[in-house]
Amino acid sequence: MDFYEEAVLFHLTAIRHMLVLPQAAILEHDSGGKEVWSAYPDFLALDFSEPSIEVVEVTKAPKTEKIRGKCTPTYLKKVEGNIREKILRGQLASFPLNWHFIVRSQMIAKVQEEIAKNSLGASVKVSSLEKILEEIGKQLP
Repeated sequence: MDFYEEAVLFHLTAIRHMLVLPQAAILEHDSGGKEVWSAYPDFLALDFSEPSIEVVEVTKAPKTEKIRGKCTPTYLKKVEGNIREKILRGQLASFPLNWHFIVRSQMIAKVQEEIAKNSLGASVKVSSLEKILEEIGKQLP
């Protein structure tokens, strides 16, 4: 986990008071037990104050390649299904699952374009990494 991911982890836990599972392993295996697909979202966060599940992806890269593959309905549905079935095992079924991409400010418009292009809708949010760092700074004495 790099510095920015550590900062986002602090933000999710200390400021937003969420229960967080870093690097949740989402794996699919064939009938022989061989791994055929995997995803490792940076964070799986549970918010009990405003009941919701948030899948958080953090990137400091100035390009959309890392995010582009994750901004497709197929990928999002596959990850969501695995989270609900394998990680949460049917619990918290009433909690909506939302995606949160945290990127550099100069990347927000590009990521929002990818989201719009794929008609991902309101269940996907994009935030500025710099804004989160500012929020952390306000909490320091």
